[in-house]
Amino acid sequence: MCIVNRIRIKAALWYVATLSALVGIVAVAIGVVPEGWVLVGVGGGVLVASALATAWRVTRQRAARPIGGLATIVFGTVAVLVSIVVAMGLLPAEVPFSVTVVTLAAGAQAFLLAIDVRLSGASRAERVAVPFTGHLAVLAASALMLEPGLHEPRAAYLAYATGFGALSLHAFWMYQRSEGISPPLPGTTPSYWEGILLAALTAGVLATAVVALTLGPDPFVAMPWALLPASVVVGVAAILTLAVLSTAPNPPVAFGFLSGEVATAIQHALVAIVLLNTLVMSGVVVDQTAFSVVLAVYLGLLVIGVGQEYWMVAHARRRLRRREREEPPEPTVDPFGPEPTVTVIISAANEAGVLPESLDHNLESLPDVPVLLLPAANSTDGTVELAHEYAADYPERVRVIEGTSGSKAGDLNAAWDHVDTPFALLLDADETVDSNFLTRAMVYLEEHPEVGVVQGRKVAKYPDTGRLARFVTAERQHSTWVEHPFLADVFGAGHFAGSAAVFRREVPPAVGGWSTSRLTEDIDLTLRLLTRTDWRVGYDPWMVAREFNPDSAGALIRQRVRWARGWAQVTAAHLPRVIRSWRTLGVRRVVGLTWLLFTAVSAPFYTVFPVLFVLAAVGWGVSLPALLAVGLAVVLFPARGISIGYATLRDPEIHLPRTPRRVGGMLFNAYLWIPVGWVIQLHSLYLQLAGAPTRWHVTKKQGQQEYVRKSRRSPASSTPVASESARADTVQETQPADALQAANGSAGDPETVPEPAVADRERSGVPAARDRNAAFEVYRDAADEWRFRLRAGNGEIVADSGEGYASRSNARRAVSRVRKHAELAALLRPDPAGFVIHREEGRWRWRLVSSNGRILAENPEGYAARASAAGSAKRSREGIDADTVSVVEANDGSYRWQARAKNGTPLVRSVRRFETPAAALDAAERVSARIVKADLVVAANATFEVYADAGGEWRWRLRHQNGNILADSGEGYASRSNARRAAERLRTMAPNASVQVLA
Repeated sequence: MCIVNRIRIKAALWYVATLSALVGIVAVAIGVVPEGWVLVGVGGGVLVASALATAWRVTRQRAARPIGGLATIVFGTVAVLVSIVVAMGLLPAEVPFSVTVVTLAAGAQAFLLAIDVRLSGASRAERVAVPFTGHLAVLAASALMLEPGLHEPRAAYLAYATGFGALSLHAFWMYQRSEGISPPLPGTTPSYWEGILLAALTAGVLATAVVALTLGPDPFVAMPWALLPASVVVGVAAILTLAVLSTAPNPPVAFGFLSGEVATAIQHALVAIVLLNTLVMSGVVVDQTAFSVVLAVYLGLLVIGVGQEYWMVAHARRRLRRREREEPPEPTVDPFGPEPTVTVIISAANEAGVLPESLDHNLESLPDVPVLLLPAANSTDGTVELAHEYAADYPERVRVIEGTSGSKAGDLNAAWDHVDTPFALLLDADETVDSNFLTRAMVYLEEHPEVGVVQGRKVAKYPDTGRLARFVTAERQHSTWVEHPFLADVFGAGHFAGSAAVFRREVPPAVGGWSTSRLTEDIDLTLRLLTRTDWRVGYDPWMVAREFNPDSAGALIRQRVRWARGWAQVTAAHLPRVIRSWRTLGVRRVVGLTWLLFTAVSAPFYTVFPVLFVLAAVGWGVSLPALLAVGLAVVLFPARGISIGYATLRDPEIHLPRTPRRVGGMLFNAYLWIPVGWVIQLHSLYLQLAGAPTRWHVTKKQGQQEYVRKSRRSPASSTPVASESARADTVQETQPADALQAANGSAGDPETVPEPAVADRERSGVPAARDRNAAFEVYRDAADEWRFRLRAGNGEIVADSGEGYASRSNARRAVSRVRKHAELAALLRPDPAGFVIHREEGRWRWRLVSSNGRILAENPEGYAARASAAGSAKRSREGIDADTVSVVEANDGSYRWQARAKNGTPLVRSVRRFETPAAALDAAERVSARIVKADLVVAANATFEVYADAGGEWRWRLRHQNGNILADSGEGYASRSNARRAAERLRTMAPNASVQVLA
């Protein structure tokens, strides 16, 4: 017989056996007893034999071996047969019902022991923790059934459900691992069966709880009608579990929805919650006084956690007020001096999509600081090639060391010997910092010689690009602005968070570097530093690094699952040592670290509230007085909203609109993070116990989708040039229009259009030679503010800052921005009008500006991508249809006009308000005549605007894409062409101009 036919026959036999057993369960329930039990016995027997045969085959193939060897399989087979004989009443003597139940349980326990296997590569926790708990629960349940003094069938059934659920899960895990599958990948046959198994176990255990609550002469709940349906569900769940553990064929496609990434995480968390609550319920039913203990411990943990939430908010308020009174620090060690003291280390793995945007920023904002790039050699998206391109463009600053270890930790260990400066700044590929980050780090390390690493705060760079971004940003604001500073300041429990931190060169070698066996190598390094050395870890929330958010819910889950599993690993490995180190660390720091580690694995403790609620509702155990319950609710429930709300609304680095809708969304996100956090933790613990491999997944991030990398090579030669002189010859590397369209949205999105590859520039009047003697002068004005001006070699002032800055470093950063954007800035020609694309409150918008600089109209809606805003401007330039123009009355009685697109969405509206509807319509007609001839440039990161001021003189200003004015002419010109030529002078002088700080 061919193999294909044999597989088909086995699959058909499996389906027939499973269906027979399920039909038998239903038949018994409706009273067809003899025939029903026969169907159950035959179908179940076939499934048991198939599972035992599979265990025998696995053993003979030496893929794994059963616990106890082949003898366990033989013993399990005999035990199953004996239990069936006893259950069917084939013995000559009458057997009590309790003995029958215990005999069946023993047979099922022997069967699960026989099909379970032992793997040589599994850890002790994977081999022992779950099966030990399961067998112990089954034995305890059997004792409750047989022991007269402890006879409590309801508690026994609950313990049986928990024990057999745990044993079934472990048998499934080990069999899958023996086949080289761990964990089952989404969309595969094993993942379908895992979903069916988890659904069956969850339903069966819940149904067992219903049976326990309604069983006996004194039921917890008087629901006799629920006993039979719940019993049927238990029987069906048992058959489906047995069927999955046998050699199951491919499942129906209809079960594919169970194998998605989010669905899998929810299933893992749900089955863990159900098994844990059932186990607690069985213990409480045995001893009613245990309810009071469990309730007291649960409420104690809640009060401690909520009290900390309020304490953290109060601490954050004090810190913010103290900050307003502080003077900016000035270090004695200049990180930007002629002799570099800091090396920037940037690790990257498959992050070519975000590395250019962040690296361009860091190279500009950290002048003359050497950079060490660590691209993972196994990257497949061009990250390695991109790193070498930057090394060629910046030969004096950038070095590349390809990471070949397969992990970030191993790559950092290999690269550390190449750090030849006293300090090192660690960044991820998506993170950007400004010069103030290094300045504050130097001050912190000088003031605290015992600190070996100072951690900076991580802030979302694009916090408002969508619902997911706002959801993630809210939690990160709370974590980095409220929680981490509180633990560092109050308990001395600051910790290294993986990146955005400055190290002393000698610190990592003091503990042998980073561990490659931990998924959170940063937390592991922190605890080894604290418990094995005298080095301490500091935290400065004013050292701000901006990072990109995950680009999808799946990426977020993978990131947080990796973090949660890493924290679980570190907690198991280091918590005992932390507690034993209280003499050297101090009680305060030990308490803070212990709480920090506990919260990382606390979900199993906090998710026992369903059993407490159910038992309290049915009158079992102690009930809280109404006044106390209401008081606790008033104190406990608002804490999360207040804590995350303060972090979101008072964050000094992220300013978001405070509209009622936004505040409501913030509160929703605050409380949504509670179940999300529980699901992620429980899912992670499930994977940890199942022996899922510890892979370091790269989190896909969402950056500025239309960002175009700048090349520092000379366009006339492929020979690399030094960074200073190379700035004068910057060119744009552009992407095809279809690539930009794919990056910014689907092809069918009406709001997404590709941008032009290169902005249209006007080059008339540009001097051929560059002014090599031009210089930016940074000076303090009469009002004690710092400003800058660009002075040509002949002494003429070409441009100035137009505004003052609070510190010299801020003025220098402004100069860096002008040097970065001036040469590639597009020249807007508003004749008779021009579109200005800008960023406002995290959204992209456009304005229609007249030749004198007055804003004529704007688009009423913002867009997530600049290309979408450009597409809206292009559609507006096609003309305003009079049929779509309407007049809207404002609350103050004034009028504005607006026009809609063909699909009805708002397209353009007036900025000015009018006294009458007729005046508004007249203005719409005038704008309609100008808009079709308006100039549009969208590919530049900055734009020169030439306009006429109120005095009739022509001026220019350099506006960044976010709407900020980077520089202006400082003086007026008699004609527009003169102002335009003056703007061109800045474009040619800025890249090569030196920077001089005047006293």
